[in-house]
Amino acid sequence: MRDTKLLRGGAWAAGLALLLFPAAAYAAADGGAAGGGGAAAGGGAAGVDGAAAGDARPAPSDIYFRLAAGAGHPFAANLRHELSTQGTSAPSTGYTAGVSLGRSFGERRWSSELWFEVSRSRYFDYYNEYEDFVAYISDYAFMLVGKRNLLPASERSAAYVGAGLGYGHTSITGGAGKVDGIRAMLLLQHESRLRDNISLLIEGSYISALREKRYDSPYLAASDDDGIIGGDGAPLSERFASLSLRLGVVVRLVPPSPYSR
Repeated sequence: MRDTKLLRGGAWAAGLALLLFPAAAYAAADGGAAGGGGAAAGGGAAGVDGAAAGDARPAPSDIYFRLAAGAGHPFAANLRHELSTQGTSAPSTGYTAGVSLGRSFGERRWSSELWFEVSRSRYFDYYNEYEDFVAYISDYAFMLVGKRNLLPASERSAAYVGAGLGYGHTSITGGAGKVDGIRAMLLLQHESRLRDNISLLIEGSYISALREKRYDSPYLAASDDDGIIGGDGAPLSERFASLSLRLGVVVRLVPPSPYSR
């Protein structure tokens, strides 16, 4: 548990450094360009150039914010098998939502993001001689994501393929069971520009735990009942995965307009 917390903290610190340091470099470069533009405007065409500079809007920066929501389907093979032996329905497709803060670099050929997503399945019944409850699967994940733009020359759209690594937590809400640990993600995205700094986004992602772990609960004292028990009397374990399809928007930050007297 301590190693997991250290890994989560280190991932977020590394991600913030990756985002914030280039942002400072961008701001410095933008300031230098503004100073150079001011010196040029001091030439013979100062009046015309000054008026044009006052009307021009700053180009969107490389820093952006993403918001998306849609449908998510959980893959829990051991839980699904147990429910099938009980004669009850397996957890079905539910909803999912995600947000991220990212930065593009390399002429927007590459991007990195601090990614967070949540999902929830529909209710299901769990019943055997050891357990009896109604529950749903809730899941959240923190990721550090890198992705590549496959259409860097296009001004109207962008297509990304990416991958991520981070921490995920899955709960069987109502059954006092959870699994957590390191997860990996594969990502496909397509953006269609609506305005200079706003794009419509459609994305698909697949997230999977790297290893199987037992459903248990850190909030209860260790005992034979600390977890979810299968029909054979043994604690149930799982390697959780999910497939999501979301629709959303990407908003690139716009630097403030240069001050002019």
